[in-house]
Amino acid sequence: MSQERRSQSAGSPSGPRPNTPDYHTAGQVAGGAGVTGLLLARLRQQHNAGTGRSSPVPSSRLGALQAAAKFKGMPGSVGSGVYSGISAIHMILGNTMQAHIGDVFRSSKAQQLMAQPAGGLPSVSSLRRTPMSQMGQGFGPANWALASGEHSYWGAQMRNMTSSVMGQTFPPAGGVGNQIGGAIGTAFRPVMRATAQSIAARNPYLFPVIAVAGMVSGSAWAGGHVGSTVGRRTGSDGVTEHK
Repeated sequence: MSQERRSQSAGSPSGPRPNTPDYHTAGQVAGGAGVTGLLLARLRQQHNAGTGRSSPVPSSRLGALQAAAKFKGMPGSVGSGVYSGISAIHMILGNTMQAHIGDVFRSSKAQQLMAQPAGGLPSVSSLRRTPMSQMGQGFGPANWALASGEHSYWGAQMRNMTSSVMGQTFPPAGGVGNQIGGAIGTAFRPVMRATAQSIAARNPYLFPVIAVAGMVSGSAWAGGHVGSTVGRRTGSDGVTEHK
């Protein structure tokens, strides 16, 4: 389309009317509102599971959340950080790619570890100097043990193999989705998990808030992009397309 035709379309009566809808803004609102509804539903699920008002499948992600719920009121504990982390993950993934993670956190060993203090954080400089085999020394022992155990569990799920962690044997959940979940879980190394759990143990709302903000802003951006595409195709952006 020529520049002359473009300018004529924008300035002539045949161009867009003053009340032409703003598809970009409408898309942003729709995208943000849609994911907000989903997040509110997941928050309600978490609340019901954490307070015992619902009985989620024990092996599910909500089952894991319920297993950590008793530690939510223990600031500084490993379990407090775990609850915050599971809440954020559930906000994003829901019940997808969850394998049987609830069984891991319901194990007696995991329950013992979650009741312990998360401990502090090693300095970045010390982490750089520490060999991988000694990486856990700067963290609380219970925090590191749980982070390492969960990492091993997800690694086994990725390979569709049985794992022996937390003093128990866990079979593979099977399925491509759970193997993808295992790959994602394995990408978060023990040092990353222990760091996140230590931070979340003292700032319980940090990661859930980040998850919510990220999902809402991401969905609004995607909705705006779709709206702009619709606007261009219908000529509402001031450009009349050739047929």
